[in-house]
Amino acid sequence: MGAYAKVAMPGAGTVAAQWAKALDIPALTNWQAVVGKQFCAEQFASLGFGRRLTDAMDRILKQQAAVLESVKMTTGYHDAARQLSQLFASQMAVMNATAVVDLTGAGALRSSLGRYAQVQATLGAVITAEHATLLRGMTRVSSRRYDAYLTGLPAKPIARRAAVAEFAGNTQSGLVMAESLTAAELTVDNRAELAGQFTTDVLESWQTGPARAREELFAALALIAPDMADWLKSAWEDIERNGYKAASKIANCTVECIDRTLRAIAPVDVVTAWIAEVGEKTGWMDKGRPTRQARVMFVMRHRASRDTKLVDAQVNSLIAQTQVLMNNLQEVKHDKAATMAVMRSYVLAAEGVLEQLLIHR
Repeated sequence: MGAYAKVAMPGAGTVAAQWAKALDIPALTNWQAVVGKQFCAEQFASLGFGRRLTDAMDRILKQQAAVLESVKMTTGYHDAARQLSQLFASQMAVMNATAVVDLTGAGALRSSLGRYAQVQATLGAVITAEHATLLRGMTRVSSRRYDAYLTGLPAKPIARRAAVAEFAGNTQSGLVMAESLTAAELTVDNRAELAGQFTTDVLESWQTGPARAREELFAALALIAPDMADWLKSAWEDIERNGYKAASKIANCTVECIDRTLRAIAPVDVVTAWIAEVGEKTGWMDKGRPTRQARVMFVMRHRASRDTKLVDAQVNSLIAQTQVLMNNLQEVKHDKAATMAVMRSYVLAAEGVLEQLLIHR
């Protein structure tokens, strides 16, 4: 562990624990105990980012500790503290997973964790330097559930749990990047810089790397309906073309793919009969028809509760961001590169959601 991390993490842990309850991030209460025993530079190096990420974590942890410490003296830092607390919890979950889980031969999961860690490190640096409100609550629940999922992984998870951790990690990385890049208070230059970092460190490696996984997803969608994968393929084509109104087309294609998939694998009459059998819950029916949430619950009904709650939170976050994303792209000035970084993040999140819904059907 670098010198900065050795000094920063105990201090950050003390302050983070004090704020854990108030900021609704329960995982932070164990920060010192877990991190003190389990984090080391080699674990982050094993994620594929090597010394570069480790050095970044050393620097960022020092900055974050200073900001959290200042919270005790200045109420103006409350918003920054809330954001950093979310990032701290996510960082701790990755640290825990790399310490506990045997990642030998788990290249896809290792890459997913690496992307997730890189997103946290990048955002932590920007938030501490600019005191910007990048995380506005849209990913708080889904982050908490994914972090809990990572923390609960055993040393040798079964294939399904490892796959869920991988897919959900990609989703969460995409959700957090999209949320942060659409923050209205970012200047054009800062947005472009953040988009450039995400593109270089996360999005390019993801887009060019898991081609096989994407082909498997397209194949699974084609089994549902021959043209189902075309919606995602169209989103990718618009990303490549970056043409007029590409962002709105990408968002529409992405949501349409998710909704059409849910309608196909969770038909109205079947889901309605299932709800009658198990008992209706709040948010499951609207005007006599099953909601998107009900369909997700039906698709996941034979899966573990942790899997179901995780994908439900991520679907909610993805859909909630859609209108925010489109309003932001219309009202806030972006350069083309920043806009495409937002949309690539959005598609990354959507692919992860679909993979979770369709895994081992």
